[in-house]
Amino acid sequence: MLFGAIVAHDAASIPLLVIGGFWLLGGVLSIWQGSQSAQEIILDGDSVEFRSPAKRLTIPATAIVEVSAPWWDTGHMGYLRFRTRTNGNIKAVPRLEGFFDFLVELRRLNPEMKVKTL
Repeated sequence: MLFGAIVAHDAASIPLLVIGGFWLLGGVLSIWQGSQSAQEIILDGDSVEFRSPAKRLTIPATAIVEVSAPWWDTGHMGYLRFRTRTNGNIKAVPRLEGFFDFLVELRRLNPEMKVKTL
């Protein structure tokens, strides 16, 4: 769309440029958000390690207060949110291999943790 708007020199090129710009901005934001979300979660003893392409974060399992998904996400394609006492909210990709086994072990280590909308 952007290249078509640049090549065309008429009144139709302005809407194409605006729409293409929004699509480009959405794609760049999606790539950035994907690099910030945890791609892998590892439970090691009493600690949980969140791994993303940008960083690694290790917190105690008892610091996790709540695990939830967005209320609007019926198809489980949105992010998972881990609310913690010490690090705020940590976002993870929606479909993690072995996630429910991880939740069972995490609940064993932290019985006060809440699980919402999964």
